Amino acid sequence: MSRPNSPWEVPRSRHYRRFWDGPQTVGSGVERVLKHLNAPKADVVESVFADWERLVGEVIAKHTRPQRITNGVLVLEVDDPAWASEMEWMSEELLRRISTMADTLEITEISVVLAR
Repeated sequence: MSRPNSPWEVPRSRHYRRFWDGPQTVGSGVERVLKHLNAPKADVVESVFADWERLVGEVIAKHTRPQRITNGVLVLEVDDPAWASEMEWMSEELLRRISTMADTLEITEISVVLAR
């Protein structure tokens, strides 16, 4: 640790710069939190959750909704077992749409759960 120049200066360790690089944008903070949670980038999350109806169409959006994205797996919640089967059958097509519209390959798998 270096010695402070005045009694009001807080001594800082040699690792201080690693943790504090000055003011940063809120977006960079959000990206760090998402990375820590093994979630995709914020723009990918927004593309999937906010644009779900545009991504899958009105009919599918009425019966499904994205629940979470973790470690490259998009978890979809469906309102009926028939829709669960349909979404599993359509998973490859949905992955293609997501990668095209969100311009990312971060989502690699789709898991379907039935709503309670």
